[in-house]
Amino acid sequence: MSTKNIILTIIIFLGIISRLIEHFPNFTPILSICIFSGMMFDKNKKMFMIPLTCMFLSDLLIGIHSTMIFVYVSLFLIIYISNIKSNKFSFISLLSLIFTSNIIFFIITNFGVWFMQVGFYEKSFLGLISCYVAGLPFLNNALLSNLIFAPFLIYSYKYLIKKYPVLVNT
Repeated sequence: MSTKNIILTIIIFLGIISRLIEHFPNFTPILSICIFSGMMFDKNKKMFMIPLTCMFLSDLLIGIHSTMIFVYVSLFLIIYISNIKSNKFSFISLLSLIFTSNIIFFIITNFGVWFMQVGFYEKSFLGLISCYVAGLPFLNNALLSNLIFAPFLIYSYKYLIKKYPVLVNT
């Protein structure tokens, strides 16, 4: 594994560890890590495997739940979209990606909660809307965390490779 991939993996692993410490609901760097992974890894399976494996390992400690497939599908999509957008990088495109990622995660995971969890929401259009409305505070926390973590991860890494170009080529 190259030095660049080792550094990327360490950054992602440290971010995932942050899921295990006490935090506000949905105020974690998970979506930011997926954005970072999609943007920084070359087009290969590492961009998916490293963040999703770390996420799964932390889920084993936090707990397995019925809506995990919806979480992982949304994270996979976020990594994929981030990789597509990585060649047109700017701060504005990063902000757009952050907002898009949060909406994707919100729509897919809240649908999963409505669909999979028995007794929480009525299985109707009104029940689905109720689920989305109840999830809005979590969307706010996730968006705020990603507005902080994604630029921090990306610009910290860009600073490191600019200051130490040997990291990219080893």
